[in-house]
Amino acid sequence: MLKKSDIDTFFSNDKIALIGLSRNKDKFGNMIYDELSKRGYQMLPIHHAPKIGDIECYPNVESLPEDMRAIIICTKSDNMSGLIDSAIQRGITNIWIQQGASNQEIKQFVGRDDLTIIDNECILMYIPKNGFPHNFHHWLWRLLGKAEK
Repeated sequence: MLKKSDIDTFFSNDKIALIGLSRNKDKFGNMIYDELSKRGYQMLPIHHAPKIGDIECYPNVESLPEDMRAIIICTKSDNMSGLIDSAIQRGITNIWIQQGASNQEIKQFVGRDDLTIIDNECILMYIPKNGFPHNFHHWLWRLLGKAEK
């Protein structure tokens, strides 16, 4: 079950890595990048291209700065457990797996005491001080009993 304390812990990080930035501006990873950047988070995208537009990218999780503690995975992966293992080895303990990117490999990591994993949730609903339509979506989820406790 999603807990408010896990969401608060995730958003207490001022630097967040993102797997899922795309050259296609309409992709969800780009919306996440834009929304979090607007709110003052330092976003560090991971992409095989060195740059997407004016945005510099890291080639892989291992190349991120050593003080990274949070990552968003917003793309389907055939190697989700490998991505999560790389993040853990890098010292990342807060992992948000965006709705639609989740798969069965994640189950082995959920419930570990040393990790905060938020799985299969739309991050845009939970960004602090988010606006319409995401705040309405969050309100509706709470009304229906589907939001964090």
